[in-house]
Amino acid sequence: MEVISPIERIFKDKKKGYFVLIDPVKRIDFEKILKNVNSAFVDGIFIGGSDRKIKGFDRFILSVKKKTKKPIFIFPGSHYQISNRADFLLLLFLLNTRKLDYIIGEHIDGAENLYKSSLKIIPTSYILCMENRKTSVAKRVPINFIKDMKTFLNYIYLSEISNFKTVYLEAGSGSDKTVPLKFIKSAKKILSKPLLVGGGIKDGKTALSILESGADFIITGNSIEKDPDKIFEFSEVVKIFQ
Repeated sequence: MEVISPIERIFKDKKKGYFVLIDPVKRIDFEKILKNVNSAFVDGIFIGGSDRKIKGFDRFILSVKKKTKKPIFIFPGSHYQISNRADFLLLLFLLNTRKLDYIIGEHIDGAENLYKSSLKIIPTSYILCMENRKTSVAKRVPINFIKDMKTFLNYIYLSEISNFKTVYLEAGSGSDKTVPLKFIKSAKKILSKPLLVGGGIKDGKTALSILESGADFIITGNSIEKDPDKIFEFSEVVKIFQ
């Protein structure tokens, strides 16, 4: 029987969802985060980081699996971040970069392991909608910064006509701004597939504006690292759309 991801199920039911993002290399209160994830309205956990190689990546995912029944998605920073301990993997195709590694190179390097894995693979159009060059991804990957709506829409058109299962709009880890709401609204009018939005979501009010603009899912990382109780604030917002 084919495994249906929570992303597919929630989108099909015309509801909205919430995922938390955990970076294994960061010194944060993992126990508190997982405790809150288990208690709150959270649809799953994204695990991954900007470091290419994460020591003990497989063991980390196993340790998380032992403490939660929430589905685990790998949000890979490189082809080294693959583990059968997880349930799903977002195969990220970073569209607006000049570096081929993140368009196809990393994918080729990890192809055999992915093919032989038990992971449910979710091909994902990944578009960085950032202005801040100080975000973690912008520091190591050359980005074609999106400066106008026409350029942005071309990426969305490509995402729609290609065989991607989801589209992820990212403001960047550590960003002080979210994906522009006008981008989210415009993308939603075109896309017939799930729209995920992350980066710069600091509070419930911001989360609400993003969801009302058309995002199907929000992903929070930095904000819940600093204050794990923010998980409850975000989850209460998502409940409004059930």
